[in-house]
Amino acid sequence: MINRLKYVRIQRMEVILLKRKAKILSALLSIVLIATALIVFDNNSIETTSFDYSSEKVPSDFNGFRIVHISDLHNKRFGKNQSRLIEKIKSLDPDIIVFTGDLVSRKAKKVDNAESFIRQAADICPVYYVEGNHERYCALYVAYFRPFLESVGVHTLKNKSEKIFINGSYVTICGVRDYVDVTEFGYEVSQRDEVFRVWLKDVLDTGDDSFKILLSHRPEWFEEYAEDSADLVFCGHAHGGQVILPFVGGVCAPNQGMFPKYYSGEYNLGGSTMFVSRGLGNSIFFPRINNRPEIICVTLNHK
Repeated sequence: MINRLKYVRIQRMEVILLKRKAKILSALLSIVLIATALIVFDNNSIETTSFDYSSEKVPSDFNGFRIVHISDLHNKRFGKNQSRLIEKIKSLDPDIIVFTGDLVSRKAKKVDNAESFIRQAADICPVYYVEGNHERYCALYVAYFRPFLESVGVHTLKNKSEKIFINGSYVTICGVRDYVDVTEFGYEVSQRDEVFRVWLKDVLDTGDDSFKILLSHRPEWFEEYAEDSADLVFCGHAHGGQVILPFVGGVCAPNQGMFPKYYSGEYNLGGSTMFVSRGLGNSIFFPRINNRPEIICVTLNHK
């Protein structure tokens, strides 16, 4: 009788343990599914961030002039023929689109998504573009994409500036090459900072006091952009810090390391304002967390 009671108790304990294990496994599976869904959402759902920018240097004819800022696509796809991305941009009714580098990744075997995006974006409004660090090392980009950009009318700004006119008033848009490009000109890697500094000064020295918009891939040079009197700066490269922690911010960004100073949003220094896009794609295996792909829209106002 005693042995039978022990046997029944053991059976009951085993049933209880099995139920507990089932609950734990069910809870773990739910956590994994929820985490997976959040990661998929964080990496594929496009967020639009809008800003109003006011300055007395903005000509009154440019009141309401709308700039859509795109960066770091890395050949990522957002719907068939980039439909989700293009519709988002169209809904913002931009006057110009600025793209601050890394259309593709350095080891890309295809550029179809980047091509589809650029072809359609150029039909919406003028596109102004600077290359990032990845284009420099992508053989397919160098061989094919550079001439393609020219063929669809993209304004590729390689250490050059152009004027945008409305009713006789104008603003100047400048683009500086990425500093990895210095080796193309025979300079040593150790001379990158020095040469990039010269490029930056030259491209912003427009010979007038017009309102200057600077496109550059790298936000970590903001102090130099401000020193050289760039009024409005657009950058990418930081990927939003890859992971954004509440009350802390971005965790890690290229060339800035852990907890980067410039990873997302608006920054001000002296008379300069910089907008850093979190970008759209990924260049590493680790996914974005709490860091959705982003389109920035900046509306200019004459103060």
